Amino acid sequence: MKGFTLIELILVIALSVTLASLAMPVYSDWHMTTQLDETTARIADTLRLASEQSRDGLNDASFGVIFEQDKFILSRINGDNSTNSLREEEVSPAFFQANTFPNSEIYFYRSSGLPSSAGEITLIWQGRTKIIKVNSLGVVDK
Repeated sequence: MKGFTLIELILVIALSVTLASLAMPVYSDWHMTTQLDETTARIADTLRLASEQSRDGLNDASFGVIFEQDKFILSRINGDNSTNSLREEEVSPAFFQANTFPNSEIYFYRSSGLPSSAGEITLIWQGRTKIIKVNSLGVVDK
């Protein structure tokens, strides 16, 4: 006779389920850590983009980033001080987000690219902390 017995099949399935249940917490932790890194990079890139577009004087406007609890918004400040939202990106609610910018926003001045204020954004998830700093010269460091 060729083939597997019922007991052999049940044993293989039980081992597979046990290994999968051990791997899930590790994968979940890795996935959230990766999301934290990606979110940090997206925020830093958006801050750099706002600074560069302001420095270049794109559309004769200043650019900035507004931080809300679950998202951040790249915005354009026109000559009449009206604002246009250019791009919104969501932040996972699992990440505690705090920033030291007045009114939770930072703008970069047209032509110079200097920030309205220096400060930092902190993202925290289960004891892991990522900090993005903007200095008084508009340099974004993560």
